[in-house]
Amino acid sequence: MLLINKFVELVQEDKLIREWPECAKELENLVRTLPERDLVFPLLACEAAAGESEKAIPVSLAWNALHCGVVLLDKVIDRDELEGFHSYEQMAALSSGPIFAAHHILSMLGDPTVSQRAGNILFQGFFNCAYGQYLDLTQGRQEMQTEQALNAYWRMTLLKSGSVYQAGLAAGAASATEAKGLIEALGNYGRAFGVIKQLMDDCSDILDADGTLEWTLPVLLYNTAKKSSPLIPMERETLFRLLDGAHIPETLAAVVTEWQHRALESLKPLPSSEAKQKLENYVTELVFPSEFLSSLGINHKTLL
Repeated sequence: MLLINKFVELVQEDKLIREWPECAKELENLVRTLPERDLVFPLLACEAAAGESEKAIPVSLAWNALHCGVVLLDKVIDRDELEGFHSYEQMAALSSGPIFAAHHILSMLGDPTVSQRAGNILFQGFFNCAYGQYLDLTQGRQEMQTEQALNAYWRMTLLKSGSVYQAGLAAGAASATEAKGLIEALGNYGRAFGVIKQLMDDCSDILDADGTLEWTLPVLLYNTAKKSSPLIPMERETLFRLLDGAHIPETLAAVVTEWQHRALESLKPLPSSEAKQKLENYVTELVFPSEFLSSLGINHKTLL
């Protein structure tokens, strides 16, 4: 809670950020509602790279400012929850404001070389994320052959979710060191974490509220296993019975375990520290929804 208050104070006290009131409000809301994990990731990366964690606070705030922008972009793409926006100008201000805010926030790092190094990582990561959102919108995976659809899914996931966390962790490390190996190692951890998070979200969101089927990994794996029985939209309980019958939960558990292994392997070049231990622990905290857990008879502590 103290960390959240620190972030909110920085937003409220910065005159330049307040020039975009919609941006400042959304950034405050995001900081207050995000898991604290998403605030401390860059700080832990900085500490794991032998820096002082507080030095990365501007990186974390800039990372979340950019996150604010892509959240809006995702809403615009999906035409979702836009009732509160009254004009195109308001949406444009809120989508461009975080970019300028992030650039300004990074100047708080003090050293222009460090600001540029961290900024390059963050902006490239969110460019990749936006491209992943575009692919998610334009690629009709339900119309592709199974192998092609799986390849498209993985490309979208690595860009849309993997790039976000890769950028946050790598930029946090870049605030502490210029050692490319350490920056890359923590970025690889972030990418693996982002993929795991996306997989967990996909398991929870197979069906939209209106019953529309989401063509994400669980469905694509089912179609691989049951090529003669294409999945169609149906109610949730029946859908999970079909997935269970095709052993999709076990297959997904193996995929998640592989990405957990990648995350842990990426941390091996780092010296032992409390921050490194926390990062190792985080990869076990994203869990399958209850439907998958009941069919697997496992919990998240036994996935590794």
